[in-house]
Amino acid sequence: MWEAKSGRDVSPLNDNFVSAIISVAWSPNEQKVALVSTQGVSSQAEVFIFDPMTGRKLLSYIQGSNNFYFSHALEVAWSPDGKYLGTSGSDMAQITDPNSGQRVAKYPQGGPNTSRAFAWSPDGQMAVSSASQAGHSLQLWSTQTGAAIKYYPANFPNSIAWSPDGKYIAYEDIKQQIYIWNVKQDQLVLTIPGQLDPNLNGIFDEIHAHAIAWSPNSTELAVTSYENAVHIWNVNTKQQSYTYTEHSAPARAVAWSPDGQQIASAGDDHTVRIWQAV
Repeated sequence: MWEAKSGRDVSPLNDNFVSAIISVAWSPNEQKVALVSTQGVSSQAEVFIFDPMTGRKLLSYIQGSNNFYFSHALEVAWSPDGKYLGTSGSDMAQITDPNSGQRVAKYPQGGPNTSRAFAWSPDGQMAVSSASQAGHSLQLWSTQTGAAIKYYPANFPNSIAWSPDGKYIAYEDIKQQIYIWNVKQDQLVLTIPGQLDPNLNGIFDEIHAHAIAWSPNSTELAVTSYENAVHIWNVNTKQQSYTYTEHSAPARAVAWSPDGQQIASAGDDHTVRIWQAV
């Protein structure tokens, strides 16, 4: 963990792991950090919850996988009120009590599932995740009951982001095309053309997916690129509004600051860059 202004390492968390860390999420009150790490050749994914200031582990639990490739696409996300933790994996998407590690809801209620991405609705009443059911779809489900509410057509959806105002869901498919749906009007409003990594093909495209992130005002979507860039798309004009190009290798992660004034990106050039939002 680094201090944003100085770039100084301020946390002992980086000394706790020997396996790959594949997903990290801050709790809404900034008092906890949840992360997922794959463990050994079995490719089991263990969820850890830490105190970010002391590095003390508060809880850990296993969410296993029988599929080596898809297990590396697990994701972790806190509910908006910080009371629950949502995770996705090749076996299921589930909601867990972060104090006890007990599962309180899951999707689906039975049968095989391939879920590699997860996002909460801003009010915490719904979640969206990818699945092998209904023809490799994107599924909207109740976080209270685990019941399916709606399916969106998708070809192995990977990255998912729900806009802060609750109006839009953005997701990427296996061909790296990004779709933006108006949830309330049940309408596809924008398709962003895909770009495959020239060094990869087939199933590996799912692992090396683009990262996407909404601006706090829900008008712009940041998208990482294999062109060593971060592109900004405006959902109102349906046009690309700006491109950040300082990475020397493909960008893999992106996030907005809470006030929308800055954008952070990380890439295969082993750098984290903080940009002034335009």
